[in-house]
Amino acid sequence: PRSENPPQVFNDMVADARHLCQELNGTLVDHNLRGMTQKALKRISGQIRQIVHEMEQEGVTPGGDKSLRLF
Repeated sequence: PRSENPPQVFNDMVADARHLCQELNGTLVDHNLRGMTQKALKRISGQIRQIVHEMEQEGVTPGGDKSLRLF
């Protein structure tokens, strides 16, 4: 909520994580140490978009003054 573009921040984070995995010969995993699938990443991205939508419906713009005060 503190970022102006949460979906883009998430996409950037995933890209960085994938790059690190490639460089370190690692695997991207979830909190249960299971490999992250494209389906799981899309689900998370959808959840982020839904949260952004709900925030905007309440008049709270991600990265905006209200958002920064609330979060």
